[in-house]
Order: sequence, then structure tokens, then C-alpha cells
Amino acid sequence: MVEASGEAAPETGKLGAGRHGTVTKLMRIAVHHTSEVGVRCGRIVVGERALIEMGVVDRDTKTEDRRIRRTDDLSGFDVVVTDDPRPTEIIERALNAGISCVLWVDGDDVAEEYEPEFVDIERTLLVGA
Repeated sequence: MVEASGEAAPETGKLGAGRHGTVTKLMRIAVHHTSEVGVRCGRIVVGERALIEMGVVDRDTKTEDRRIRRTDDLSGFDVVVTDDPRPTEIIERALNAGISCVLWVDGDDVAEEYEPEFVDIERTLLVGA
């Protein structure tokens, strides 16, 4: 384990203990953006100290940050976040990859249709975030 310096401890997949003695799990987050909302989400995610990889879904990225890369495959990520107002395709991709999905869009119909599938694979579908 490392000190609270923010350095990753790859052998454990965790950061060192923080101010309150908690251990933070390292994260791999995929961001699928269709508008400025998703771009801002990505900027916030990049500031997260526990982020070890951010995948920009289906888009090229121009950055020197080695943690950020284009991705077309969601497997290997912990969660995908999207601002897509019609998120069906990204929801299905998350299910196929076996990862959780966070939607900006509000939609009880989306939750009713897909939430049982996420429960079956022990993952989360968060709607209206």
C-alpha cells in the first residue's frame, strides 16, 4: 500500500489511506458524451484522484494525459457514464460488457426496462444523474 500521496498501488488496485483512514478503490470509467454535459462530466472525472483510466467512447481524444484514451470496447471499465438522450445502445453495450451504467437522462421507462437485467448481473443502472 502507498501513502496518501495519490500514487496508485497497482498490486492492490487501491490508493493509500486518506485523511480519514479510508482506502479508495482505483477506477476505470468510460465517458460517452453527446453534448457539453458529457464533456464537463469527463473533466470532473479526470480530476478524481482514484482514476487510473478514462475511456472516451467512440471518439478520438487530443490529450497528453496518459490515463485518457479512445475506447470502442467497454469491457475492462467499471462503469460507463453517458449524457445521450436516447441511451438504449450504450445501455446494451454496458450490459454486454458486464458493467454499471450512469445516465444523465431521466426515464422511468428506461429503468423499468433495463434495471432487472443489471440486477441479474449484479451491476447498477443509475438514471437521472
